[in-house]
Amino acid sequence: MKTINNVLAGHKEYSPELMENIFNSHNPLTNQEKNYSYKKIKEGLSNKEIANELFFYRKELSGIIFLIS
Repeated sequence: MKTINNVLAGHKEYSPELMENIFNSHNPLTNQEKNYSYKKIKEGLSNKEIANELFFYRKELSGIIFLIS
């Protein structure tokens, strides 16, 4: 019931199995991108919002790498 009440109150709930899968499965993100994503998950951002932010982050990073090389 606690989980249902939390969700109805607008909070997010994640199963232990999901979190274990996220931490242990192959992930194409760098460690820095994963840590950023976990932070944004805690803040309540949706997958789409996080993906959009990571997309812009990667574009900025590739621009910096281009300038350095």
